Amino acid sequence: MINWQLFIPGFVHEPPVRTAFVFGFIAALTPSPVDAAPQPIGGVMESRTAPANALASHTATYKISLVRARQQEGMRGAAGRMTYSIVERCDGYTAESGLEAQFSFANGLTSSVQQSYAGWESKDGRHATFRMRTIENGEVTDNYDGQADLEEDGSGTVEYRGPNPAKYDLPPGTLLSSAQLIEILASAQRGENLFVHSVMDGAFTEGPHKVSGVIGPARAVNEASSTVDASMSHPNESRVWPITMAYFLLNELSETPSYELSVLVHDDGVVASMTQDFGTYTLEFDPVSIEYLDKDPC
Repeated sequence: MINWQLFIPGFVHEPPVRTAFVFGFIAALTPSPVDAAPQPIGGVMESRTAPANALASHTATYKISLVRARQQEGMRGAAGRMTYSIVERCDGYTAESGLEAQFSFANGLTSSVQQSYAGWESKDGRHATFRMRTIENGEVTDNYDGQADLEEDGSGTVEYRGPNPAKYDLPPGTLLSSAQLIEILASAQRGENLFVHSVMDGAFTEGPHKVSGVIGPARAVNEASSTVDASMSHPNESRVWPITMAYFLLNELSETPSYELSVLVHDDGVVASMTQDFGTYTLEFDPVSIEYLDKDPC
């Protein structure tokens, strides 16, 4: 399953960094056709039919930096790298991600984080497994695995196994991460610019989220951003889609999102650049290298 995210647990005076989420979104761009009827979510009718295009198997490395801090106290520096790979297998898609980063704060404290995430999602978009491990300053602060299963209408359950086991019921219309990204790209290609989804991703320890997003007009690669390197994109890809998403806990009533994610993504699912806004600070992920891989022969 995909993830434009990997989760870094709580720092001093700071909310968690959703790098696991970052990985989840990247991995989620895999094809996972679903035949169930559309379900209304939050007043918006979503399509459950995924397009035939596939996410390119590839591995990528991103540089992490702090681009904005809005409080006198709190995070003051961030540096590190995130790597991930996604490969098409015969029975689904596997995705792995790793993050190493150092964070500094206004009170003089620092934090070193290593994080790893791995997931698998079936090609029909109805089954997924995942595992997450986080080490902060030499101590394991998060270590769990789990499984999500959906019925044809998108309802189902997700179970977390580890020190804090949990099980959540998923409402009809829920999308796993791959199906969500497939639907976003399909919406972009249809010329649509708004979407609302109920999403279950193993990188989220809090259970399902409601994701509200805006899709901007496609941009030529050489006009999109100074961080977009045309030499690292697919030879047949000449455009990127700007997408902004706000994440809300599905079972909580709040007008303020947990965080916001903005990405530039190619039609083949490769992320050209990405930022995560947590309200008090914003992190940027810029590509260092992208290598395309062969899918498994079946």
